[in-house]
Amino acid sequence: FPSVKLPQGNVVETVAEHGAGESFESFTTLLIPASLGLFFLIIERWRGDEELMLTLMTLISLYFAVSIVRLPPLAAPFLALCAGYFTQRLLMFSEPYIKKVRALERSKERRGASLPLKRKIYMLRVPIILILILVILPVSLQGHIREYGGSFYSYALSYEEAMNYPLGFSEGWIDALNWLKNNTKPDEIAISWWDYGYWMQFGSGKVTIADGLTINSSQIALIAKGFMGPEERMLDLASRMNASYVVVDVPAEVGNFQGGGKWIAIAWIAGEFQHSPYRSDESSKWLTQDLRKFFYYDSMSGRYIPTDYALNTTLYKMALASIGFGKMNYFELVHLGKNQGYVEVAIFKVKGG
Repeated sequence: FPSVKLPQGNVVETVAEHGAGESFESFTTLLIPASLGLFFLIIERWRGDEELMLTLMTLISLYFAVSIVRLPPLAAPFLALCAGYFTQRLLMFSEPYIKKVRALERSKERRGASLPLKRKIYMLRVPIILILILVILPVSLQGHIREYGGSFYSYALSYEEAMNYPLGFSEGWIDALNWLKNNTKPDEIAISWWDYGYWMQFGSGKVTIADGLTINSSQIALIAKGFMGPEERMLDLASRMNASYVVVDVPAEVGNFQGGGKWIAIAWIAGEFQHSPYRSDESSKWLTQDLRKFFYYDSMSGRYIPTDYALNTTLYKMALASIGFGKMNYFELVHLGKNQGYVEVAIFKVKGG
């Protein structure tokens, strides 16, 4: 919710779909006529049940649109109705001006003359200016911003692309899931980041300790601490959960070893950061204070380099072992799922397990 600051290390902030809403960025200038329409609706809510219902639905949908990033579409129809209501009010406001023009036209016609267009426009200048500034321009600008604004991304599949769109897993994941299905026992448990829980359940029949429906955030925090701690911590987690395997999506979780990847979410949930990388008011402190714990900037190469602290976490040790660097003390690399020749998924087995 907009007024609630989530606790440090929460899982919700790491899920893009649960981020704070972007109503202003989504609706931009359309909010001008919509807000004015909502204002008149609030003032005139006594007029009828329809006005009252539209007022309440607009306020409720706007609240949720600001709360979660995926909910602005819920507010769109109500904001459009509010904008339409304001437009109707402007047209009602214009009626006396239009009547004066028509009366003058009839008077001119009786004398065999006509009313010049410039005179009509001059007489209607007030409603024309109001409609132009408060309705036509905001709606037109909103469409222009959505179409050409550099900060917005919009893409629609063509029919041919949709027919050939690759559904399912990537090459590396298909290989890894097939290996798990064919080379492990049905009741053996695997540890992975929660994003991949469903993948392994449905793709290989593996039992996992977290997935997209794991509402127990402490369970996800245990996995995060296992990945961001030394090997002994992950070994302890595997022992407690009776897990035999650990699965890592190398490019997704550590990127190219230059600071990107899901490791940021994992470290945040593990309690490794004092400031949230997901909050605009804390991200600068996260960059200057928390990130330095894991990466430092090398001005000579222009790259971020992992620190010793980062390289000694289980996640980075597994990622490095998957590409032939370093050794694991308690885990054995048993399979690599490759995508176009590059390592994508690394599967480790608990030694002696």
